[in-house]
Amino acid sequence: ACCLFEMHNLTAKEYIREIIMNLKLEHKEILFFLGIRLYSPKKLAALRRQTDRNVRKVRDVVRRKIQRKLYAALMDRRQNGVSMTLQEKEFIEQYEAAQTAKKMSIAKEDADESVV
Repeated sequence: ACCLFEMHNLTAKEYIREIIMNLKLEHKEILFFLGIRLYSPKKLAALRRQTDRNVRKVRDVVRRKIQRKLYAALMDRRQNGVSMTLQEKEFIEQYEAAQTAKKMSIAKEDADESVV
């Protein structure tokens, strides 16, 4: 049975293992219970004596942190000429598209504010 302290062993990919191993304990707990044990945010919130809103907020922080580190690891692999799976290539494309959209949204907000 997998536990919180062994979940990094669920993957053979070293770069993913490294990302998971280096998470804060609180973030590992959120990832483990929501992602592996499939608890609802409400159930985990009750277990942790927190609001489900807070659990969802921390989950989103963990997701962004993992995505950022995963993107960096994949770009490093790409630069070193390591072959990538279709899923890894699609992740890079989607991550870059989301980052571009985010930058454009911020630029639009800045432009809208300067008009006022």
